[in-house]
Amino acid sequence: MTSASTLLVLLCIFILGGDAIRSFTFAMIFGVIIGTLAILYVATPVAYLVENRKAKTAKK
Repeated sequence: MTSASTLLVLLCIFILGGDAIRSFTFAMIFGVIIGTLAILYVATPVAYLVENRKAKTAKK
């Protein structure tokens, strides 16, 4: 939800902003998209490993 709201604001600035801010806004949009994908592909396996480790210690 945070990424979506940030992306919405950045898209508005990109469309309505001037030439001076457009390249910076594009870089920010790119960063938000890459950051969101990184969270999905990095945090999911880490959470899976942590949950498996908790389940193993709970069985003992």
